[in-house]
This record gives sequence, structure tokens and C-alpha cells, in this order.
Amino acid sequence: MKSKTVLMVGCGDIGTRVGLELLSRGVRVAAVRRNVSKLPVEFEAYSADYSAEGSLDFIAELQPDVVVTTFNPFDRSEAGYRRGFLMGMTNLLSALKSCPSAQVVMASSTRVYAERDGGWVEDHSALTEDDPWAKAIIEAENALLAYRWTGNVRELKNSIERATLIGKGPELRVEDFGIEGTHKPETPKQAGTEFSFPSLIDTGIDLSSVQEALEKHYIIHALEIANGNESRAARLLNMNHHTFRYRKKKLQIE
Repeated sequence: MKSKTVLMVGCGDIGTRVGLELLSRGVRVAAVRRNVSKLPVEFEAYSADYSAEGSLDFIAELQPDVVVTTFNPFDRSEAGYRRGFLMGMTNLLSALKSCPSAQVVMASSTRVYAERDGGWVEDHSALTEDDPWAKAIIEAENALLAYRWTGNVRELKNSIERATLIGKGPELRVEDFGIEGTHKPETPKQAGTEFSFPSLIDTGIDLSSVQEALEKHYIIHALEIANGNESRAARLLNMNHHTFRYRKKKLQIE
């Protein structure tokens, strides 16, 4: 049986320890970092700055089964955090288009949470809104969560879960999956008004405002379907609960 291939991106101390453990279990381990001389000789080493565009294009040939990211800031400035985390994730997701079946595990930080007094934090704890360095990590997480993983079990599972929440009868129908069947589902409406896209005119449009309006429309509609339950509403939109709460607050949805 062919052994699994795991790629460690940003392979520092944590990545190295994880990689050595995987090696002991017969897993093929590849690793990318700027200074490959610090990697164990047993690793397949790739020298690259993962924050640079195109630096991870070798993934198309490697075809890893799993990618583990242990991103680090490029430097301790706010821009350094954005480069290390957000640009790193952006480049990784771009490279992963060549192997859509790969799974991704991101090592994050408790710094993303708002709790600062030593209190208990868990998956649904509030995220910080006043730490720009942590926000760079959160944006990287959200980029990964928003990525469309086509043709795999994860997306199928999410589709079935959403259909189960939306479905009205004892059996799931084609319409419940968002696929048009013999009966076209009614277009969702908000406060009695059907949402429609504005026309693109010669003077242009404010695309960011349109995006916000569309996002606000569906978040409100999801909350209506879920009877105000945020966790269920987030699943309807294929969103992480943290991301849902962040966007709901940012869009000033009560």
C-alpha cells in the first residue's frame, strides 16, 4: 500500500516534531521553509518563502494527502503577521487547486481569542477585535474555512447537513440541495422584498457594498430558517461559527 504523504508548511519546531512522529509511523514527510539546513535529513526538503506568490507551485507535482501549516510571522510587525499568515494561506490555497483532495490542518494560536484574563476559552469563545496581529491569523483561518473544496467528502457532508436543516418533509428533495429539479424553489425574500443584483452602469458600482448587502441578506435569511440558532445558521451557509458571529457583528445584524 502506498504510504501517505504529509507536507509541513513553515516547518519550525512544532512542524519538525510532528514530522518526526509521522516518519516513525511510516508516513512520507515533505517540508518547506526558507532555511532547509535546519530540517531533519529524513524530510524531503523544499526551500521556499511560502509568503511569496508561486513559491508553493511544487505542490502540483508532490500531490500531498495532508498539508499541515505552522505559519510564522515574517517579522513582529503587523505587516509581518499578515505576510506570514494571510499571504502564506493565500499562496497555499492557490497551489492546492492542483490537488483538491488534500486535507489541510492549520496550527493557530490562542491569541485570536478576546479573553485576556486567564479565563477558559473554547471553540465558540469570542474572537479579539482590537489586536491587528491576531486579526491576521483570524483572516488566514477564515480564508481556509471559506475555500471551496470541490468533489470531496467534506463538501458532500456539509451539503447533506444543510439540506437536512432546510428540508420541510420526511425525505430530502433535489431542491433541498440547492439544485433545480422539476420544482424551482422560491427565491428567498427579506422583509417582503426580493433581493436583486444592481445593474452595472457606465459609471460603475460599489462592489464592496453589493457584497455586504448580499452577505447580510443570506445571514438574516439563515437565521430565520434556523429560528435564531447561530450554529445552525452558520451550517446553512457553510461557515464556521466563529466566522458567522464575526460577520454578523461586523454587518450590525441584531
